[in-house]
Amino acid sequence: MVLRTLDPNAEVMGDWDSLEVKLDPLGTGSKERIISKLACIPGISQFAEVEKFALPEMNGILAHALYCYGESLTGKTFAMRCKRRGKHSFSSVDVENYIGAGCNKKSLRRESGWRNWKLP
Repeated sequence: MVLRTLDPNAEVMGDWDSLEVKLDPLGTGSKERIISKLACIPGISQFAEVEKFALPEMNGILAHALYCYGESLTGKTFAMRCKRRGKHSFSSVDVENYIGAGCNKKSLRRESGWRNWKLP
């Protein structure tokens, strides 16, 4: 396996239309080298880096989103997507709306139509 040369603990799980690659966060392969290897594998047209973490309440999710992406969203058009598992008092669409509104409010795009969103 190509990735095992960079991370001996790499795991690959396959579905009918996708692959999930799990890498050791403390592995020896650098992120840039792993991304470069994935981009060269025939049949892989796109990939996304995903970080899994416990799902907090809405304010915690917003704080995490702003920490990770807040500065890079300024002046840009974007959409929020949420995939979650388990039972919660809110839906994935609720999370998408709340986080999208919160990120828009914190960015410098106040002149956009999103400025009228009210955060709970």
